[in-house]
Amino acid sequence: MKTIAKYIIISFIFICYNSLQAQISTSETPVSFGLNMEQKYDAKSAKTMPNIDIDKLTAEDEINEKSGASYHRFGYPHKVDYSLENSGEWFILQNGDKMFFIGFSINN
Repeated sequence: MKTIAKYIIISFIFICYNSLQAQISTSETPVSFGLNMEQKYDAKSAKTMPNIDIDKLTAEDEINEKSGASYHRFGYPHKVDYSLENSGEWFILQNGDKMFFIGFSINN
């Protein structure tokens, strides 16, 4: 009896889990895609990210892989202090909506 109840509970959880969605997709294009904002955005205000020693990171990754690590690096952390107040540019659209743009560049 306990086994049947366990399977019923597991089946119920599986059915509920498969019916959940985190976000409703409306297949709409973001407003910024149609505004040609590249001409208005000042690329000189783009934030330049610090240089990254890719050779050093690759060597670390090889060591981790050889040691049997179960993860793979997908990013590199570094401190930044960018916010809506101290970085980027705000644009006010014709309908009064506001849009924020910030650009990032790298030196590597």
